[in-house]
Amino acid sequence: MKPPPQTQGKVERYHQTLKKWLRRQRRVASIAELQAQINRFILYYNEVRPHQARQCPPMKAWRGRDRATPQLARQAILANTKVRRDVVDRAGTVTLRYRSKLNHIGLGRAHGGERVLILMADLDVRVIDEEGTMIRHLTLDPSVNYQRQGKKLV
Repeated sequence: MKPPPQTQGKVERYHQTLKKWLRRQRRVASIAELQAQINRFILYYNEVRPHQARQCPPMKAWRGRDRATPQLARQAILANTKVRRDVVDRAGTVTLRYRSKLNHIGLGRAHGGERVLILMADLDVRVIDEEGTMIRHLTLDPSVNYQRQGKKLV
């Protein structure tokens, strides 16, 4: 016989609390009403009810924590930054997609074949080589599909 799992205790305790709360609510006639009750419980459990150890709601404690922010070349990479690795083609360009449209970024033929890291936060684009040196920093112009060198530099 296999011993009971030891890692599910917190989840099982949460389910026990939810079931106990639901037993005190009015009976529902549909799944939609049950879901509405569960949604109210989740909101109360995470946003209103103080956690016994912290004396504040769990989501307030979670939002108040410092977030780990990766850094590259002493520049913080924001949470909304998309990070992609690529290789510069022979013509000296890399391609990225913005709102389902392909955009080509000119880096120069001298960079052909180099492995690069592309960091994109909305329209802000940074292309960095393997050593962390900035090759190009620009604001993407979505109205054109080729971003020439020297154009729209930040």
